[in-house]
Amino acid sequence: MHVGLLSRRKDIGTLLATHIAEFLAELPSIRDGRAEGVHNARVASRRLRELLPLVRDRERLSQAESLIAQATRQLGTVRDLDVMIGLLDRKAAMVPAAALAVASARRTLTGRLIHEQRALIKALEQLELERLDASRQPHIIARSTSPFRWHAPWERTLRERVGRRAEQLHDAIAHATGVYFPNRLHSVRIAVKKLRYAVEAAAHLGAWSRPRLLKDLRQIQAGLGDLHDAEILRQRVSDLIDVNVPAQETTALIAALGADISALHESYLRRRDRLHLIAEVCGRDAGHAAASRHTRALRAAS
Repeated sequence: MHVGLLSRRKDIGTLLATHIAEFLAELPSIRDGRAEGVHNARVASRRLRELLPLVRDRERLSQAESLIAQATRQLGTVRDLDVMIGLLDRKAAMVPAAALAVASARRTLTGRLIHEQRALIKALEQLELERLDASRQPHIIARSTSPFRWHAPWERTLRERVGRRAEQLHDAIAHATGVYFPNRLHSVRIAVKKLRYAVEAAAHLGAWSRPRLLKDLRQIQAGLGDLHDAEILRQRVSDLIDVNVPAQETTALIAALGADISALHESYLRRRDRLHLIAEVCGRDAGHAAASRHTRALRAAS
Protein backbone atom coordinates (compact mmCIF):
# COMPACT_ATOMS: atom_id res chain seq x y z
CA MET A 1 0.00 0.00 0.00
CA HIS A 2 1.44 3.34 -1.03
CA VAL A 3 0.98 6.32 1.21
CA GLY A 4 -0.39 9.30 -0.73
CA LEU A 5 2.09 11.84 -1.99
CA LEU A 6 1.77 15.60 -1.90
CA SER A 7 -2.02 15.69 -1.78
CA ARG A 8 -1.92 13.69 1.48
CA ARG A 9 1.19 15.05 3.14
CA LYS A 10 1.90 13.57 6.58
CA ASP A 11 4.21 14.71 9.36
CA ILE A 12 6.89 12.30 10.48
CA GLY A 13 4.96 11.11 13.52
CA THR A 14 1.89 10.18 11.49
CA LEU A 15 3.92 8.60 8.68
CA LEU A 16 6.04 6.59 11.12
CA ALA A 17 2.91 5.30 12.85
CA THR A 18 1.40 4.40 9.47
CA HIS A 19 4.39 2.33 8.39
CA ILE A 20 4.64 0.61 11.78
CA ALA A 21 0.97 -0.34 11.49
CA GLU A 22 1.54 -1.60 7.93
CA PHE A 23 4.44 -3.73 9.07
CA LEU A 24 2.69 -5.23 12.09
CA ALA A 25 -0.47 -5.87 10.04
CA GLU A 26 1.46 -8.30 7.82
CA LEU A 27 2.60 -10.55 10.68
CA PRO A 28 -0.51 -12.82 10.58
CA SER A 29 -0.02 -13.27 6.82
CA ILE A 30 3.65 -14.16 7.36
CA ARG A 31 2.65 -16.72 9.99
CA ASP A 32 0.33 -18.28 7.40
CA GLY A 33 3.21 -18.57 4.93
CA ARG A 34 1.90 -16.07 2.38
CA ALA A 35 4.46 -14.59 0.01
CA GLU A 36 2.51 -11.34 -0.31
CA GLY A 37 2.78 -10.73 3.42
CA VAL A 38 6.55 -11.18 3.30
CA HIS A 39 6.83 -8.73 0.41
CA ASN A 40 4.60 -6.10 2.00
CA ALA A 41 6.40 -6.36 5.34
CA ARG A 42 9.76 -5.90 3.63
CA VAL A 43 8.53 -2.75 1.86
CA ALA A 44 7.16 -1.36 5.13
CA SER A 45 10.45 -2.18 6.88
CA ARG A 46 12.44 -0.34 4.21
CA ARG A 47 10.24 2.72 4.64
CA LEU A 48 10.62 2.58 8.41
CA ARG A 49 14.39 2.38 8.11
CA GLU A 50 14.37 5.62 6.11
CA LEU A 51 12.25 7.45 8.67
CA LEU A 52 13.84 6.32 11.93
CA PRO A 53 17.13 8.24 11.40
CA LEU A 54 15.07 11.46 11.11
CA VAL A 55 13.50 11.37 14.57
CA ARG A 56 14.71 13.56 17.38
CA ASP A 57 15.07 11.02 20.19
CA ARG A 58 17.63 8.66 18.66
CA GLU A 59 18.38 6.83 21.90
CA ARG A 60 14.78 5.82 22.52
CA LEU A 61 14.30 4.62 18.93
CA SER A 62 17.63 2.81 18.50
CA GLN A 63 16.03 -0.41 19.71
CA ALA A 64 13.22 -0.09 17.16
CA GLU A 65 15.75 0.49 14.39
CA SER A 66 17.65 -2.63 15.39
CA LEU A 67 14.46 -4.71 15.45
CA ILE A 68 13.47 -3.53 11.98
CA ALA A 69 16.94 -4.25 10.55
CA GLN A 70 16.87 -7.80 11.93
CA ALA A 71 13.35 -8.38 10.64
CA THR A 72 14.30 -7.12 7.18
CA ARG A 73 17.16 -9.62 6.94
CA GLN A 74 14.97 -12.51 8.07
CA LEU A 75 12.23 -11.56 5.60
CA GLY A 76 14.75 -11.28 2.77
CA THR A 77 15.78 -14.93 3.02
CA VAL A 78 12.19 -16.15 2.65
CA ARG A 79 11.43 -13.63 -0.08
CA ASP A 80 14.38 -14.83 -2.21
CA LEU A 81 13.15 -18.43 -2.06
CA ASP A 82 9.57 -17.37 -2.89
CA VAL A 83 10.80 -15.44 -5.91
CA MET A 84 12.94 -18.30 -7.24
CA ILE A 85 10.00 -20.70 -6.96
CA GLY A 86 7.82 -18.19 -8.82
CA LEU A 87 10.45 -17.92 -11.56
CA LEU A 88 10.55 -21.70 -11.93
CA ASP A 89 6.75 -21.86 -12.13
CA ARG A 90 6.82 -19.45 -15.08
CA LYS A 91 9.60 -21.42 -16.78
CA ALA A 92 7.63 -24.67 -16.45
CA ALA A 93 5.11 -23.38 -19.00
CA MET A 94 7.62 -21.57 -21.21
CA VAL A 95 10.41 -24.19 -21.44
CA PRO A 96 8.85 -27.66 -21.76
CA ALA A 97 12.28 -29.07 -22.65
CA ALA A 98 13.32 -28.34 -19.06
CA ALA A 99 10.23 -29.73 -17.32
CA LEU A 100 12.09 -32.30 -15.21
CA ALA A 101 14.82 -29.81 -14.27
CA VAL A 102 12.22 -27.24 -13.24
CA ALA A 103 10.29 -29.78 -11.15
CA SER A 104 13.45 -31.00 -9.43
CA ALA A 105 14.72 -27.50 -8.62
CA ARG A 106 11.28 -26.47 -7.40
CA ARG A 107 11.12 -29.46 -5.06
CA THR A 108 14.46 -28.56 -3.53
CA LEU A 109 13.53 -24.90 -3.08
CA THR A 110 10.13 -25.73 -1.59
CA GLY A 111 11.80 -27.83 1.09
CA ARG A 112 14.18 -24.98 1.89
CA LEU A 113 11.31 -22.48 1.91
CA ILE A 114 9.37 -24.44 4.51
CA HIS A 115 12.47 -24.57 6.71
CA GLU A 116 13.11 -20.83 6.34
CA GLN A 117 9.46 -19.93 6.94
CA ARG A 118 9.60 -21.74 10.26
CA ALA A 119 12.85 -19.99 11.13
CA LEU A 120 11.35 -16.64 10.15
CA ILE A 121 8.27 -17.08 12.33
CA LYS A 122 10.38 -18.09 15.32
CA ALA A 123 12.77 -15.17 14.74
CA LEU A 124 9.94 -12.63 14.50
CA GLU A 125 8.41 -13.99 17.69
CA GLN A 126 11.73 -13.62 19.50
CA LEU A 127 12.13 -10.05 18.26
CA GLU A 128 8.92 -9.02 20.10
CA LEU A 129 8.01 -6.57 17.37
CA GLU A 130 4.99 -5.31 19.26
CA ARG A 131 7.50 -3.13 21.12
CA LEU A 132 7.59 -1.00 17.98
CA ASP A 133 4.31 0.52 19.16
CA ALA A 134 6.28 2.50 21.72
CA SER A 135 7.91 4.34 18.81
CA ARG A 136 4.54 5.87 17.89
CA GLN A 137 4.47 8.25 20.85
CA PRO A 138 4.28 11.73 19.29
CA HIS A 139 6.48 13.46 21.87
CA ILE A 140 9.60 11.74 20.55
CA ILE A 141 9.01 12.80 16.95
CA ALA A 142 10.55 15.84 15.30
CA ARG A 143 7.84 17.65 13.34
CA SER A 144 7.93 20.12 10.47
CA THR A 145 5.46 22.92 9.76
CA SER A 146 6.97 23.95 6.42
CA PRO A 147 6.32 21.58 3.52
CA PHE A 148 8.26 21.76 0.24
CA ARG A 149 11.33 23.24 1.96
CA TRP A 150 14.59 21.91 3.30
CA HIS A 151 15.21 23.76 6.53
CA ALA A 152 13.70 21.82 9.46
CA PRO A 153 16.22 19.57 11.31
CA TRP A 154 14.80 16.34 9.87
CA GLU A 155 14.71 17.87 6.41
CA ARG A 156 18.41 18.68 6.50
CA THR A 157 19.17 15.09 7.47
CA LEU A 158 16.94 13.76 4.71
CA ARG A 159 18.42 16.17 2.17
CA GLU A 160 21.91 14.91 2.97
CA ARG A 161 20.77 11.31 2.57
CA VAL A 162 19.11 12.01 -0.79
CA GLY A 163 22.16 13.89 -2.06
CA ARG A 164 24.61 11.23 -0.90
CA ARG A 165 22.55 8.45 -2.43
CA ALA A 166 22.15 10.30 -5.72
CA GLU A 167 25.93 10.57 -5.93
CA GLN A 168 26.34 6.88 -5.03
CA LEU A 169 23.94 5.99 -7.83
CA HIS A 170 25.97 8.02 -10.33
CA ASP A 171 29.11 6.18 -9.26
CA ALA A 172 27.45 2.76 -9.39
CA ILE A 173 26.11 3.35 -12.91
CA ALA A 174 29.52 4.45 -14.14
CA HIS A 175 31.23 1.45 -12.51
CA ALA A 176 28.72 -1.00 -14.00
CA THR A 177 29.60 0.03 -17.59
CA GLY A 178 27.53 -1.18 -20.54
CA VAL A 179 28.90 -4.73 -20.34
CA TYR A 180 27.03 -7.16 -18.11
CA PHE A 181 28.76 -7.53 -14.75
CA PRO A 182 26.28 -9.18 -12.32
CA ASN A 183 27.85 -7.84 -9.12
CA ARG A 184 28.27 -4.32 -10.49
CA LEU A 185 24.69 -4.21 -11.71
CA HIS A 186 23.57 -5.50 -8.33
CA SER A 187 25.30 -2.45 -6.83
CA VAL A 188 23.28 -0.24 -9.18
CA ARG A 189 20.11 -1.98 -8.00
CA ILE A 190 21.00 -1.36 -4.34
CA ALA A 191 21.79 2.30 -5.08
CA VAL A 192 18.49 2.73 -6.91
CA LYS A 193 16.60 1.14 -4.04
CA LYS A 194 18.22 3.35 -1.42
CA LEU A 195 17.59 6.51 -3.42
CA ARG A 196 14.01 5.45 -4.13
CA TYR A 197 13.12 5.00 -0.47
CA ALA A 198 14.82 8.25 0.53
CA VAL A 199 12.97 10.36 -2.04
CA GLU A 200 9.77 8.46 -1.35
CA ALA A 201 10.02 9.50 2.30
CA ALA A 202 10.66 13.10 1.23
CA ALA A 203 7.65 12.99 -1.10
CA HIS A 204 5.36 11.53 1.55
CA LEU A 205 6.47 14.28 3.94
CA GLY A 206 5.86 17.02 1.39
CA ALA A 207 9.53 17.97 1.04
CA TRP A 208 9.93 16.78 -2.56
CA SER A 209 7.61 17.11 -5.54
CA ARG A 210 8.56 14.99 -8.56
CA PRO A 211 6.14 12.03 -8.66
CA ARG A 212 7.08 11.09 -12.23
CA LEU A 213 10.73 10.60 -11.31
CA LEU A 214 9.73 8.55 -8.28
CA LYS A 215 7.54 6.37 -10.48
CA ASP A 216 10.46 5.84 -12.87
CA LEU A 217 12.75 4.93 -9.96
CA ARG A 218 10.28 2.27 -8.82
CA GLN A 219 9.98 0.82 -12.31
CA ILE A 220 13.75 0.71 -12.88
CA GLN A 221 14.25 -0.85 -9.45
CA ALA A 222 11.68 -3.53 -10.32
CA GLY A 223 13.46 -4.34 -13.60
CA LEU A 224 16.84 -4.57 -11.90
CA GLY A 225 15.27 -6.74 -9.21
CA ASP A 226 13.93 -9.16 -11.84
CA LEU A 227 17.38 -9.31 -13.42
CA HIS A 228 19.06 -10.00 -10.08
CA ASP A 229 16.54 -12.73 -9.23
CA ALA A 230 17.11 -14.46 -12.59
CA GLU A 231 20.88 -14.24 -12.14
CA ILE A 232 20.79 -15.73 -8.64
CA LEU A 233 18.63 -18.62 -9.84
CA ARG A 234 20.93 -19.21 -12.83
CA GLN A 235 23.95 -19.37 -10.54
CA ARG A 236 22.31 -21.81 -8.14
CA VAL A 237 20.11 -23.93 -10.35
CA SER A 238 22.63 -26.71 -11.09
CA ASP A 239 22.99 -27.38 -7.37
CA LEU A 240 19.21 -27.55 -6.96
CA ILE A 241 18.57 -30.23 -9.55
CA ASP A 242 18.76 -33.96 -8.85
CA VAL A 243 21.70 -35.73 -10.51
CA ASN A 244 19.28 -38.12 -12.27
CA VAL A 245 17.73 -35.32 -14.31
CA PRO A 246 19.11 -35.36 -17.89
CA ALA A 247 21.87 -32.79 -18.33
CA GLN A 248 20.24 -31.31 -21.43
CA GLU A 249 17.23 -30.28 -19.35
CA THR A 250 19.43 -28.37 -16.92
CA THR A 251 21.19 -26.78 -19.89
CA ALA A 252 17.86 -25.72 -21.40
CA LEU A 253 16.74 -24.12 -18.13
CA ILE A 254 20.03 -22.25 -17.70
CA ALA A 255 19.81 -21.04 -21.31
CA ALA A 256 16.26 -19.76 -20.76
CA LEU A 257 17.35 -17.85 -17.67
CA GLY A 258 20.29 -16.45 -19.61
CA ALA A 259 17.93 -15.15 -22.30
CA ASP A 260 15.85 -13.42 -19.63
CA ILE A 261 18.96 -11.84 -18.15
CA SER A 262 20.10 -10.54 -21.54
CA ALA A 263 16.69 -9.01 -22.26
CA LEU A 264 16.50 -7.37 -18.84
CA HIS A 265 20.03 -6.01 -19.19
CA GLU A 266 19.15 -4.49 -22.56
CA SER A 267 16.10 -2.88 -20.93
CA TYR A 268 18.32 -1.39 -18.24
CA LEU A 269 20.74 0.01 -20.82
CA ARG A 270 17.85 1.71 -22.64
CA ARG A 271 16.92 3.46 -19.39
CA ARG A 272 20.42 4.13 -18.14
CA ASP A 273 20.49 7.76 -19.32
CA ARG A 274 17.13 8.31 -17.65
CA LEU A 275 18.55 6.89 -14.43
CA HIS A 276 21.53 9.24 -14.66
CA LEU A 277 19.13 12.14 -15.08
CA ILE A 278 17.02 11.09 -12.11
CA ALA A 279 20.14 10.99 -9.94
CA GLU A 280 21.12 14.45 -11.16
CA VAL A 281 17.69 15.92 -10.45
CA CYS A 282 17.55 14.35 -6.99
CA GLY A 283 21.06 15.57 -6.21
CA ARG A 284 20.25 19.07 -7.38
CA ASP A 285 16.99 19.19 -5.44
CA ALA A 286 18.90 18.14 -2.35
CA GLY A 287 21.51 20.84 -2.92
CA HIS A 288 24.14 18.20 -3.60
CA ALA A 289 26.28 19.20 -6.58
CA ALA A 290 27.16 16.06 -8.52
CA ALA A 291 29.07 16.04 -11.78
CA SER A 292 26.53 16.24 -14.62
CA ARG A 293 26.85 14.59 -17.98
CA HIS A 294 23.33 15.55 -19.02
CA THR A 295 23.17 19.26 -18.24
CA ARG A 296 20.88 20.21 -21.10
CA ALA A 297 18.49 17.35 -20.38
CA LEU A 298 18.48 18.38 -16.72
CA ARG A 299 17.41 21.90 -17.63
CA ALA A 300 14.67 20.50 -19.88
CA ALA A 301 13.30 18.40 -17.02
CA SER A 302 13.20 21.30 -14.58
